[in-house]
Amino acid sequence: PQQMSAPTGVLETIAGRKGVFDARWLGAGGPARGAALDEVNGAAVAPDGTIYLAAFNFIHKITPAGQLVHVAGRFLTSQPPVSRVPQPAATTAIWSARAASVGPDGSVYIAEQRLNVVRRITPDGMIAVFAGTGGGSPGPNGIPAVDSSLAFPTDVAAAAPFRRIVSMSG
Repeated sequence: PQQMSAPTGVLETIAGRKGVFDARWLGAGGPARGAALDEVNGAAVAPDGTIYLAAFNFIHKITPAGQLVHVAGRFLTSQPPVSRVPQPAATTAIWSARAASVGPDGSVYIAEQRLNVVRRITPDGMIAVFAGTGGGSPGPNGIPAVDSSLAFPTDVAAAAPFRRIVSMSG
């Protein structure tokens, strides 16, 4: 990922490097600049300047000090089942994260396109399904988000205190 300086309009790499996969992109700690990252699809900035990255099977954060920290996910070779039980984010399987958004309470919302869900990571590090059943077709209006089907969610936005917006490609 890169950031652009508003006054100068100059791009600067803040995380990642060119190259092939290696274990350092798993977010085990260390400087974000120079770490190998895989398929960063989305980013969100928290009020404190922390940047959250949706990077395929992982969620990372870049601290204001420039350190890359693992938040959620692990290396996978096949699609995991959708767990409806809250669990620690650091060891939870993430599948095709396409977007991230930070809510007013510090929760991070992740659109997982191939699992057809949006999940929420709470500030205490727990993850749970926020919207979607894992089905691949849009559900009806007027039911709880967690009980609705989503069709390939590609983006998520945490707006006003009780409003979350999901865009879908299906």
